Amino acid sequence: MIRIRRSWERGLDRMRLRMIRETEIALAIGLRFPDRAIRIPTMEVGVGSFDPTYADRFWADVLETECDTNVSR
Repeated sequence: MIRIRRSWERGLDRMRLRMIRETEIALAIGLRFPDRAIRIPTMEVGVGSFDPTYADRFWADVLETECDTNVSR
């Protein structure tokens, strides 16, 4: 039981370190090349809302996946 837990915790530690490293790289690239950074849209709370298709398009771009909805960029 202890051996499994330690192995599991080491796996979590590796994943945590990988996430931190990937975040560091993304931030460094964004600061060095602002034109390549992904702009996160914002809106004041209570003023309006984003169309759901806009969210689909945003996440498709961020995750580099296909989006079924037709939203202009």
